[in-house]
Amino acid sequence: MKTRTHLLAALSLAALLTPLASSLPAQETQPQPQAEQVQLRDLPARDFLAVIRNPLRADAWSVITGKLTHARNGQPLLKGDVRLSIRLSERKMITQITLNERNTYILDQTYDRSDTGTRLELDLPRQETRPGLFDFGLRPDDLSFAFFYWDFLAEDTTADDDRNGYRVMRLKHPQTPGATVKVWFNAKHGFPVEARWLSPDGATERRLELKGAKRHANGLWFVREMRLEDGQGQWKTMVRFDYVEKNAIGQ
Repeated sequence: MKTRTHLLAALSLAALLTPLASSLPAQETQPQPQAEQVQLRDLPARDFLAVIRNPLRADAWSVITGKLTHARNGQPLLKGDVRLSIRLSERKMITQITLNERNTYILDQTYDRSDTGTRLELDLPRQETRPGLFDFGLRPDDLSFAFFYWDFLAEDTTADDDRNGYRVMRLKHPQTPGATVKVWFNAKHGFPVEARWLSPDGATERRLELKGAKRHANGLWFVREMRLEDGQGQWKTMVRFDYVEKNAIGQ
């Protein structure tokens, strides 16, 4: 089964990896400043998003593994193992998500630098073995941070957010009119730390927190833990990652 949708910007790595060495948009003939050379906190909102959304500029591959735990009211605890195999290039990211060595989900994301965004193709297992990824409260594109590439609406940073080092962006759902996501970013490095998906009436449908972010020597971030929950208090999911590896293509 294959579904297709259009997002509104280019995806960089995956939920666990974000490049610090990204750059501001510029003309092809002009040198592009690295993220370390700009003060993200001081940029206008659209320029801030342009920096952190910029895809990796070299072919590479990555493998990330972790364990899932899902608690839902009135149901037994679910546990599972997940592996992300990622191939990256300047114009494309292919993510293969393997759950319990039984179910495989493939996200093929083609970068587009125009205002129309990128194309996302999702291949689901032909015969999914329960429990599947959705039984854990996870969507495949949660693990690639597709949501913070939605169309920019406004910056909602409050004085309290600013004092704690966050910038908060409100982004528009590409298919559901009135639905949005609010994303809290680290104002200095641009890494997302929290997201809340909101229905058209403003109610929180899902909430995501990222824990234990660590910057590696190659400028990438590795997250130790993801926590998701629904807005009605019916379920919670924890993803704990225990291994990450990234190399250039050919290594």
